[in-house]
Amino acid sequence: MLFLLKPRTSTNRHVVIPLDPSRTLAENLHGHTILEFPTIYVFPPATEKLPEDFMLEEEYAKLEGEQQKEFDELMNELDPDILKRLKEGEDAQRYAGADEEVDSKKILDVLKQDIGGL
Repeated sequence: MLFLLKPRTSTNRHVVIPLDPSRTLAENLHGHTILEFPTIYVFPPATEKLPEDFMLEEEYAKLEGEQQKEFDELMNELDPDILKRLKEGEDAQRYAGADEEVDSKKILDVLKQDIGGL
């Protein structure tokens, strides 16, 4: 069983896309987002269920859709005045921080974390 790793997902589990061994790699990858060096997982044919830290793209899409629906419902329930004040507060913070001194050490630490998390 062959699976392509779906990059840059919002879950801590590996999201994988099943690959059809009877098709070429180009045919399998067509229409999918891939990185320069895609990761392909190979599991024994007898594997009935993926390991716990893996999930199929289909399952991930369903989960993301449910979470987006829940978020949209929550946003619709909020008072428009509250949303407006929150947005105004974000804008004020953005402009107030423009004059702050940049802490290069903090930026470097964040970049190191980003690179380490790949």
